[in-house]
Amino acid sequence: MSKFKIGDILRAKFTGHYCGEVEIFGRVREFKGKMICCNEINSESPFFCYEDEAAKVDLPESVLKSLGEIA
Repeated sequence: MSKFKIGDILRAKFTGHYCGEVEIFGRVREFKGKMICCNEINSESPFFCYEDEAAKVDLPESVLKSLGEIA
């Protein structure tokens, strides 16, 4: 059972294949096996992560959007 549920906002950190560590904020959309399917907060672009790469975030969405614009 996942510690996340659909609609939760999370911060995912993982190392990209061609770049260094990536941090992205997103909203949980669905679960596919061990993968968490999310939409990025600012662009609504889809991304996938594993539960061990993610942490639940308890900030208002407006604050998260401003963080994404700075990053």
